[in-house]
Parts: sequence; structure tokens; C-alpha cells
Amino acid sequence: MILACHQRRPGSSPGPLQSSAPRRGGIRWAGRAGRSLGALLAVGVVLAGLAASFAANGLPSFSGPRAYSHVQELAGRIGPRPSGTPASDLARAYIAARLRNAGYRVEEQPFPIQYYEVVRSELEVVSPVPAKVPGLALHHSGSGVAEGPLVDGGIGNEQALHGVQGAGAILLIRRGEIPFTQKVEQALRVGARGVVIYNHRPGAFQGSLRNAVAVPVLGITQEEGERLLQALRQGPVQARVAVEAKLETRTAYNVIGWPAAEAELLVTAHYDSVHLAPGANDNASGTAVMVEVAAALAGTPLGQRVGFVAFGAEEIGLLGSRHYVQGLDPGSRQRLRAVINVDTVGGLGGLIVLTARQVPDGTRRLADLALQLIRAAGLQGIREESTRAASDHIPFMQAGVPAVTLARQGSEHIHTPDDRPERVTSPRLADTGRIVLQLLEALQTSPALIPARTPALD
Repeated sequence: MILACHQRRPGSSPGPLQSSAPRRGGIRWAGRAGRSLGALLAVGVVLAGLAASFAANGLPSFSGPRAYSHVQELAGRIGPRPSGTPASDLARAYIAARLRNAGYRVEEQPFPIQYYEVVRSELEVVSPVPAKVPGLALHHSGSGVAEGPLVDGGIGNEQALHGVQGAGAILLIRRGEIPFTQKVEQALRVGARGVVIYNHRPGAFQGSLRNAVAVPVLGITQEEGERLLQALRQGPVQARVAVEAKLETRTAYNVIGWPAAEAELLVTAHYDSVHLAPGANDNASGTAVMVEVAAALAGTPLGQRVGFVAFGAEEIGLLGSRHYVQGLDPGSRQRLRAVINVDTVGGLGGLIVLTARQVPDGTRRLADLALQLIRAAGLQGIREESTRAASDHIPFMQAGVPAVTLARQGSEHIHTPDDRPERVTSPRLADTGRIVLQLLEALQTSPALIPARTPALD
């Protein structure tokens, strides 16, 4: 999942259907004012019918332990797997083999990417007391060396930087509230030569900028950031930031498992990670759920029109899902009724139904249905709006296809070396997998509940 901010729509408030899950910043609850009562009643009717259907026929079995074994393989044995690397090729081959063994026709869809790799990144305090500070360049940081006075830029938004003497400076900015790209853009507007972003929680992180920038941008730990702030309180600090990176064209791949008939529903997940992280939660967990749902549906009536796509290059701008959507012919796009994307679902928190700030009717109804199924299963669930670049549901939604991402709270270790298999739990994978299966069953049983097409977003 691309590290981004989530927002609750201004003026919204928890409605009568709110979950018992603890609130956190950015939550937009289901059941808020303005939600169609008719749509909620329709969901209730569907849930009642589904309960009878599940009791009579059951659902295909989902194995949490088998899903966890995929996490161990992808994040434990293979480890960090940025798109365009040999490790990513190993992950791609593993996923393709699992889908092929389940009986799907597998296609590996190539697309070009600009592969960015940091060769060297350094932060040095030049004066008053020389010191080396460990740091990691953000993806798409500029290469070069910048030296200047270190200046506290607060959270790095326009208000925080108003009146700040940033010309020729190295701005020290706290992570959080707005995306990294916006922080850097604001820093450039005040004339900064370089940017250092310190974490808002303990530990290191590796972030990504939406576009390449001309100045070096480094991330450091919360602890190092606070030390630098303390030094600034005692007097001027001169700092030097250096980044050396290489950029080259490489090939990334989507892995597609086609069902026997034309796909009307898709279950998707990205399988790449950032350079630093083993990527157990982000997103071996989602990939594992997708692979096990595919195995559970193989050869069943429910699975005849469900396709599966493991996207590459999500972490560098949703490139795999964008390429897939752009390559859909009009007939395939018209047949595609809904997309369920799975991203960072291995943690200990409640489930999140992730949509976007602009939500077409089809996506809103799909999110309503997902949230109601989560609650009906006795699980904690909330709904959030994402920025336009948070996960792979976004390109589908922008193209007019109803799409949501299932995620989980408690994902603070993503994009760090601590995103290891032991932080993912088999029961959480199983809970998520069963919700995906129930959602697919609901979409097959009551296709009229979700409009087949909605207007594309600008």
C-alpha cells in the first residue's frame, strides 16, 4: 500500500450503524446522513438471503494456515521484492505456479517501469558538532548534495511553512497528515535545497514521492528527528544531505489467473514491496488471501466467472493496476461488474473498507455490502476514504468499475524492516478470506445490487 493520508469527509459523523471498533483519525463511518435508506434495506434483504444460502449450501473452505504459508514464502524466504528485481521475479513465478496448479489459465502481463534504486544516502550535521545521521532516501528523491542551515518546517504544510526562512535551507519536517509529495512541494516553494522527513512514530521508514524531484529528500527515525530539533533549540545547525540514485527502464509484470468463462468479478492484490521491507503485511498478506480464495473457488460454480490479478509496481504509483485497466478492451471493461482488492490484511486491527473521496454509486453500494458482511460475521469494520493513490482499487474506480480495497488497522510496521511474517496472523487472513468469499457470493446471488457500470471519474 502506498503510504498516504486518509480523510473523513468534512462534517460527517458516526451514524447509527457505526462499528464498535475504536476510532482513529480519518475514519468515515457507514450509516452517515445522506446514505440511501433504500440501499441499506436492499443490503439487509440480500444478507438475509445469503444467510439462508450459506446455511443450506455452505461456502468453499478458506484455509488460514495455507494462506500464512504463502506469506512465509513471499516475505520470509524471498523477502523484499521491488518490481524489476530478481526477487520480484521469484515472487511472480511462485504466484503463477499457485494459480496454475489451481486450474486457472495464467497470463503474465509485462509493462515498463522506471526502476529507481538508491546507491547512497547520507545526512550529516556539519556544525556546531559534526555527526553522521542514518537516513533513507525517499523513492524519486533527487540525486546530489545539498548543504545549508537546518530549519524546522513543522508538519510541512502551507500553514506550517508560512513565514519560514526556507531559501537555501535544509528543511526538517515531521511525517504525517499530508503525503510526502505535498511536503516536498511546499518545501520547494519556500526555496529549500533539501528535505529531511522524520518519522512520527518510533523506527525507520521508506516512503515514496509521486514524482521525481530535483532536490535530495531523506527519511530518518523519530528519535533522530527529535535530537535534531533539540539541537536547533540550542542554536543554528548546518546540515548536508547527499543522495546518489540510479534510474533505468525495467520490466514489471502482472500475474493473471483467468477462470473458465469470461471474468465478471476480480479479486486483486499487489505482490511487490519497497526495497527496505520484507513486505509481509504489505502485501504478502493480501496476495496470500487472493491465492487462497482462488484455490477455494477452483472448480466451483461460484468461481466460474471470478478472475484473479496480482499486480506489480503498486508501491511506485499503482503502475500495474493502471496498466491492466488501460489494456482492457471495451467488452471486457463492460463485463467487469466489481473488483475486490486486498491490501495489508494481516495485522491485528479491524477491517477497513477503503474507497475514495469521490465515490460513484456502484462503489458506494459495494462498500455498503462489504461493511454489512463484515458486521454480520461479528467482526470489527470501518470505512475510510483514501487519497487518489492509496491502493489498486483506484484505477478501476476511476474507469467506472465498482471497486473497493479491504485492508486492516494496525499496519504501522509497513514499509519498514519490521514488516515480517511473524507480524501477520493466520486467523486474520482467514477472516478476510471468508469475507471475500461471502462478498463474491453476494455479488453472484444478487447482481442487481451493484450497478454494472458507473460514470468514470475525472
